[in-house]
Amino acid sequence: REREKDSGEKMVKGKGKGKKEEVEKQVAKFEPFSALVKQVVLEAIRSVKVAPENNQWKVLLLDHTSKSLVSSAVKMYDILQEGIDLVENLEIERQPLPKKEAIYIISPTKDSVNQVIEDFDPDENTSGKDQYAAVHLFFTGPLPQKLFEKLTKAQVRLYISTLKEINLLFYLQESQVFHMGVNDSFTRVFSASAQKEAVDGHLRELARTLSTVFTTMGERPFVRFDKKSSLAKRMATMVNEELGILEESGIELRFDRKASRDNRCELLLLDRTVDLLAPLLHEFTYQAMVWDLVKVDKHNCVEHTYTDNAGNEQTKRVLLSEADQLWVRLRHMHIRDTSRWLVKNFNEFVAVNKKAGNLEMGKTSTLKEMGEAMRAMPQYQDMKSKYAVHIELANRCMAYFKKRNLGDLGMIEQDMVVGVKRKDLKKELSAFFNDDHVKDNDKLRLLLLYLISQSDQGRLTHKDKEAMVIDAGYPPDPQGDAKIIRAMGALGVRLDKASLKEGVKEAKEKAKEEKKGKKKKDADNDEASYELSRYVPVIKRVTQSLIQGDLPTSKFPYLEAPVADSVPLKDATSSGSKAKWGSKKQENFDKDAVGTANFKPGRVVVFVIGGATLSETRSAYELTEQNQREVIIGSSCIVTPKDYISLLSDIEVPK
Repeated sequence: REREKDSGEKMVKGKGKGKKEEVEKQVAKFEPFSALVKQVVLEAIRSVKVAPENNQWKVLLLDHTSKSLVSSAVKMYDILQEGIDLVENLEIERQPLPKKEAIYIISPTKDSVNQVIEDFDPDENTSGKDQYAAVHLFFTGPLPQKLFEKLTKAQVRLYISTLKEINLLFYLQESQVFHMGVNDSFTRVFSASAQKEAVDGHLRELARTLSTVFTTMGERPFVRFDKKSSLAKRMATMVNEELGILEESGIELRFDRKASRDNRCELLLLDRTVDLLAPLLHEFTYQAMVWDLVKVDKHNCVEHTYTDNAGNEQTKRVLLSEADQLWVRLRHMHIRDTSRWLVKNFNEFVAVNKKAGNLEMGKTSTLKEMGEAMRAMPQYQDMKSKYAVHIELANRCMAYFKKRNLGDLGMIEQDMVVGVKRKDLKKELSAFFNDDHVKDNDKLRLLLLYLISQSDQGRLTHKDKEAMVIDAGYPPDPQGDAKIIRAMGALGVRLDKASLKEGVKEAKEKAKEEKKGKKKKDADNDEASYELSRYVPVIKRVTQSLIQGDLPTSKFPYLEAPVADSVPLKDATSSGSKAKWGSKKQENFDKDAVGTANFKPGRVVVFVIGGATLSETRSAYELTEQNQREVIIGSSCIVTPKDYISLLSDIEVPK
């Protein structure tokens, strides 16, 4: 009946040195981030010891928010293995189970606390039975004092055996990707009408949630931020403060100022303006194309169309998650490779599982063959179904690719953003803008890419800009610009004369890199092997430089710098060679070279205020394989190109 704070994987009350030993054990044996998040939930459930007189099976209660948080981290199978035989929604009316103890994993909100109180309120309970034999409360974040006091005065206090805070406020999108479910973060921080006090309040919420990522890891990171971003700088301070508050509450976080670069956890804070091109570009990897071209709902589900055994067309919702190993294998492949891989491996699958296939088609001739086929049938059907989903999705993506002329469109996009000069660029753009077969959304993305890239490269005058906006079908408003163009200005895209000189210099550097890249091209491994995928996101380049130790501290300073490095950090002002984070870089990846067991213990966490793209989340896996350090990408939300266009149209801009 005593209030405790717990970081999720830490000790149960009464085991005094448990936390410290757990942290030391974590350092000795590297655990992937996703495993640590899963551990937070399972350790909470395991810590509950049911009284001998009660049913040993337990009930798990989740509210709407905690259900999403928990299901993003743990499979239902794992929960049921921990003595849970029933999982229910907190918000709905439930049958009393007076012989069972209940575990509540819920949000620290007024609504959820009130629902717990109502479960044991005599005036609300008309059955005359206790709702549960005992209550074990686990809050996903800090419980406000007022709500704590409310619990201590309610009837439920007589049933509470456990009350802890497990500090799990983020959603695990993928094993190396998390977000906070704040889809309007972009508009809240970039709108012209946003007051500093409101923006700081929002940044504080993000910082508080981000701090729980590090309690899950048991580490306090070295914090770095983009000096050009006032948002990143302010949030860096807030994250530091929130981590301090958690440590004061009794949570121990490993922090060694003398740790070498490979052995320390680092956090890099950026905002969406660090790369305005990545959210607009057409991506041609499988996952990015599915999210861009096929309708994926907020639960990461798609509609799959198939033909049943009777020849009728059917549809079903399919979850795209890491539970599907086929999805994990395919998601980061170029769509061309995806199609080839599916054809080759499906044929091999059918050949290897010939007996099960014969049974399905009624071709088994003996009882022995039928028995062998029956044993293989469940796995065969499951895998065949997964192949069917991805073959259909890949075909749909390729159909959209051809119908919307994305090959030609993507080539122009790539040439513009990497600095390749096209002799008739304006004429080619005009043809796209006046083509009725090109979707309006694609036209707008192309226009924005033109305005951003050509302005950055010093090739765009005010007159050019105005002419292209009109040609694209966005006539100037009374202030002289369409709203969407002014939104770009609000995000830092410079369209004035002063930006032209800087742009010319940058364009020359990019052209040199492009020339070098063509000479080094490797058709099998190089990122530039596909002309439609030449652009490397800024976030990937910056993170790679951070890992290598050549990210300039003059541009990305520490809040509290490490005492020493095994390899000294290079600064752009003190090194003869220019740091390469700001230029296009060709990289090779050995997909089979690294396993989790070989990871160096120092994680790198990159957090983007305002939304991260799928090309950026893919970078986390590529950088992890290349550097043997786990790279984790987090953001307020994950944005698709369609989301980004919508957010741009929603932000208020100066009149």
